Amino acid sequence: MQALKILVVVLGLLLIAGVVALGVGIAYRVNHRHPAPSPATERMVPLSGAPRLVTLPAGAKILGAQSDGDRVMVRLGLSDGSERLMLLDWQTGAVLSTLNLK
Repeated sequence: MQALKILVVVLGLLLIAGVVALGVGIAYRVNHRHPAPSPATERMVPLSGAPRLVTLPAGAKILGAQSDGDRVMVRLGLSDGSERLMLLDWQTGAVLSTLNLK
């Protein structure tokens, strides 16, 4: 009977120590967070040299843009009501591809 009491006390102490260790681990991770790098900033391409010039169709309005590495997709609203997607190169400003949407 004495051995059973000792076993219960030891297991109780181990249980308390485990809960305390878990609490310390959670508190440490909360206070020492490392901010995750943004995917957009990791692949950002620095621009150098003269500004790039991209000619848009007459009456076109830029509806949105999204970059991915060294490319940018520009969504245009055309004067006839249709839309166009233009894929541009950040480095050269060249139009890589266009896609007309009706």
